[in-house]
Amino acid sequence: MPEPESIRGCVFSPDSRVLALAGHRAVRLVRVADGTELVRLPYAEESTILLHCFSPDGGTLYAHGADTGEVVAWDVRRIRDGLGKIGLDWAEPPLAPAAPPAPAWKVEFVGFEILSDAQAMARQRSEMIAEAVRTNPNDVSVHQIDFYYAVTNGLWPRAAAAHDRAVKLRPNDAGLRLGFGGLYAERGRRSEALADYAAALQLRPHPDSMIWYEHALLLIAFGHTDDYRKLCAAMVARYGATTDAGLGNLAHTVALHPHGLDDPAVVVRLAEKRSALPGLQKPWSDHVLAVAYYRSGRYAAALAAIPPHPTALEPHDGFVRAMAHHKSGDAAAARAAWTKASAELERLRPPAIRSPAVYAPVGWHWRNWLLALVLHDEAQTVLREPAGKPRERAPAPRTIK
Repeated sequence: MPEPESIRGCVFSPDSRVLALAGHRAVRLVRVADGTELVRLPYAEESTILLHCFSPDGGTLYAHGADTGEVVAWDVRRIRDGLGKIGLDWAEPPLAPAAPPAPAWKVEFVGFEILSDAQAMARQRSEMIAEAVRTNPNDVSVHQIDFYYAVTNGLWPRAAAAHDRAVKLRPNDAGLRLGFGGLYAERGRRSEALADYAAALQLRPHPDSMIWYEHALLLIAFGHTDDYRKLCAAMVARYGATTDAGLGNLAHTVALHPHGLDDPAVVVRLAEKRSALPGLQKPWSDHVLAVAYYRSGRYAAALAAIPPHPTALEPHDGFVRAMAHHKSGDAAAARAAWTKASAELERLRPPAIRSPAVYAPVGWHWRNWLLALVLHDEAQTVLREPAGKPRERAPAPRTIK
């Protein structure tokens, strides 16, 4: 079974025998019956993979890079043929021959799976996984698979039971808790995600800097400002002198909330250092710099740091633009920016008809969607104040809906 911390999403093959597990720069195919890893599918770019679905015949797996937006299609049939020639194909029924080319169609992804007799497929998958759990009660991997299945289908009591069985078997495994926490967060179960992230940080004091950032977002969403401030101080001590992605994530983390650090000038310095780092995505660096300037009361600089509407980071930039205009005393421009950003947020918001397990819009990482909601709530609070009035304290904490 792959390391749990690398798993950030999953989809089943049409016959429910194989589970694709997404991670950073790779997808792993795992046999559902026993958790055996069958093959790893690499992705060349430095990005987390977001899975969409298998094709109905199981011959193609579709995904895209969370940070690059590039659509990827792995030819599973060709991969198995190649492995078979060297005696490494996995012991599953061969895939049917590829169908002849069909006329071109315009395809739009509207969810994470192509549905075909959905109830029968779900019942078959559920029974196979339950049998694997029954026959392998001491194998953490099958409880992980049971958890992934339950989360994907919004079966929260079943997910909680699988989660607890796995944690009982490996109580000191920080990676296991991060894997569960990431999938909970991806599906909008932020209370459960926060508990897993907190447990993982206790077990592993110095995880990847992105984990700190994700944990900070969850803390802010629940109004845990004191814990967020402690996290920021610990991050500064660990990453403040670095010159890589750790510094980049530090700059974004301390800028998330008005009271991340006592001195807003330090937030600005960190954001300016991030902007000078090579290899980081410029739209995000511009966004972090604008937020840092806004936190320090430099509203004109905040507006200058991000281009006029629209940018590559809407609605995030729109909410920052609205707050900066409002603090500058331009209520009309603030309201216009707020209206555009809010309309974009509602356009992106997943419709109620979608699976209850789907949280963020298709193609979005949960942390980017949660950040948009956090900025929305902060901007909404700021625009209720008189235009041009300096804010003396942070908005009252409340849970993001």
